Amino acid sequence: MNYLLSPIRRELEQRIDIATAEPVDSLVIDFLNSDLLQDNATIQHYSLLETIADVEFEAQSFDCVVINLQSSWMQFEKLIVQAKRLLRPGGALYFSAFGPDTLGELLYSWSQVDDLFHVHPFVDMHHLGDALLKAGFVKPIVDTDWIYVDYPSIDVLFEDLKQEGFTNIYSQRRKALTGKHRFEKFKRALIEVATKGSNINITFEIIYGFAELSDLSDGSIRVTPPSVSDL
Repeated sequence: MNYLLSPIRRELEQRIDIATAEPVDSLVIDFLNSDLLQDNATIQHYSLLETIADVEFEAQSFDCVVINLQSSWMQFEKLIVQAKRLLRPGGALYFSAFGPDTLGELLYSWSQVDDLFHVHPFVDMHHLGDALLKAGFVKPIVDTDWIYVDYPSIDVLFEDLKQEGFTNIYSQRRKALTGKHRFEKFKRALIEVATKGSNINITFEIIYGFAELSDLSDGSIRVTPPSVSDL
């Protein structure tokens, strides 16, 4: 079905194409080994949710690292530290992530059922920008967009979320079965808050980010002393 991922991939690819004049060696980390960056010189596609943890890369292997949405389920700080290790001096990191408004209709609807965590919490844009600076990246640019997706039914909504990798791995989530009565109460609340015409309208906040790695490979700062003629 793929109601959501395709437009996000297109937007991310357009941003990369604008910033990258020539093909570069790239690592793309995405849900489905997508077709991002097909014009690049060398592209390796992996999914963090599948086998990326078992893949070893040497330091400074890539000019460009792209992390599409997967940082929403991982520790962003650890991801960008790894991206920094993999990038060559002057390389670029591009990423997209879900922001805190994502699935707001589901969050509200579950709150009408109980006070447990049914929707995975997503990180604010400003936190991601601060993490990039803390990791040593320069010139970070982070901005936010909102996508509103119409689903013909709740069943289609949940099937699409499942196919697109949405999983609540929050430690305080409900781990027991939800139960038919509780789920029906949730569905009634969702229909009431999210119905638009004949569809279920769901909000996704998308954070897009870019940062560069300094072209000083040792992380040092060059200081040019004045010449004798300047004294």
